[in-house]
Amino acid sequence: MSLAGAPMTGWPLVWVFVGIALAGLVMVICFGVWLWRKATALLREVGELLDRAGQLLDLLEEIEQPEYPQPTDDIEVPSMDLTPESAT
Repeated sequence: MSLAGAPMTGWPLVWVFVGIALAGLVMVICFGVWLWRKATALLREVGELLDRAGQLLDLLEEIEQPEYPQPTDDIEVPSMDLTPESAT
């Protein structure tokens, strides 16, 4: 039996699968490019955040704390009588 005269009925199905595979490959490549762009944008924003945090630390280092006077022991505080009899 010779295959030269037999019709090739399975080839259209092969081309369908090849087309689906190529479409999937294109979709994976597009997703990779999209993901790469999002990752670089995220890293750029993290870098900007770190720069701003450094600027904030520089500003906080410039703030001087005021000198508060130390409390003395000779201050007398009168006690308050909060009993109901003292309200009259």
